[in-house]
Amino acid sequence: RRQSLKNIYDACNQFEDPQKFKSTLEAYFQTNKAFSDLPSIIELSAIDVMNPINDILLTKDKNLLS
Repeated sequence: RRQSLKNIYDACNQFEDPQKFKSTLEAYFQTNKAFSDLPSIIELSAIDVMNPINDILLTKDKNLLS
């Protein structure tokens, strides 16, 4: 919670224009495939978790996603 409040505080301090501020705040609430897959990944064993984690973090060429 503290980190979330700090992120909002930083966004307010770096306010330049309403559109940029809005997009910054919206980015905090967007979800993606990795986020929606987390509950099922948490239930996996240490051995079985590697493939789903690699699918989320790596490209098809096995490079780390930016």
